[in-house]
Amino acid sequence: MADKFNVEVVTPTSSRTFDDVRHVRAPGLDGSFGVLARHIPAIIALKPGEIKIDSGDRQQSLAISDGYCEIQRERILLLVETAELPEDIDVERAQAALERAQKLLSDRPEDLNPDRAKASVSRAKNRLRIANKK
Repeated sequence: MADKFNVEVVTPTSSRTFDDVRHVRAPGLDGSFGVLARHIPAIIALKPGEIKIDSGDRQQSLAISDGYCEIQRERILLLVETAELPEDIDVERAQAALERAQKLLSDRPEDLNPDRAKASVSRAKNRLRIANKK
């Protein structure tokens, strides 16, 4: 068990645990990073993207929003606003969100918050990319 660890993904509405994990890849604000067992403890800010969890015989991807990763020697805790497995993503809803955000960016209404609209486009594209990994 020394070369394996647990990953807990916590959102405001749910929690999911992955056991016997060998490697995790996550999207940090300063770039992607990987974690193996017995990693030095750290807290890293996350940006929306893909979490890859490698349990040896099983690979899983999650679409996440921004949040934080707390790394401990035998455990990783991911605190994020949202986390979805590919099979949990509503593709039609993600596509509609992408189209709405892109339309806002192209129409440029007076009250547009461009950073928020760009973040919406990024989140929707990420969800659609992860949904295709079913």
